[in-house]
Amino acid sequence: MKGNVDPGWNNKFVVIKKAKCDTCKFKREAKTRTNSKGKWRYLLDAPARGCWFWKGFVKKAGQYGRSQTNFIYATWRKEPKGGCSRD
Repeated sequence: MKGNVDPGWNNKFVVIKKAKCDTCKFKREAKTRTNSKGKWRYLLDAPARGCWFWKGFVKKAGQYGRSQTNFIYATWRKEPKGGCSRD
């Protein structure tokens, strides 16, 4: 999972959240830091069974509001029979 936060979000934190099922709430999993150009990345894990759902966000700062990733990412090792979906 990777992204770029512009403008001026250099060397700041991006919070990574994870949901353990398609109806579960997202909970904070980790924080990662942007580099000097505002780019960040985080290596996602996957459960032995089922799916996990991931998203990243940055807190509001100055005139900019809270912002999150454009997508919700799903990870799995062996896709469940019903598939993984979070609508």
